Amino acid sequence: MTDVQIPITTVWDVIADALDDPWFWMVSLGATLCLALAFRYLHDRGCRRCRSPR
Repeated sequence: MTDVQIPITTVWDVIADALDDPWFWMVSLGATLCLALAFRYLHDRGCRRCRSPR
């Protein structure tokens, strides 16, 4: 009778694999830029609406 080994992947293994993957960094950078541009657009739009008339 042989022992059956079940590979167990922990959260730290998944994180370490993701940090070694260049696609993870490219997707993270792209998502960060998109969120920053969207936030800037919405923030500027909100500030423009609340300004008092001159």
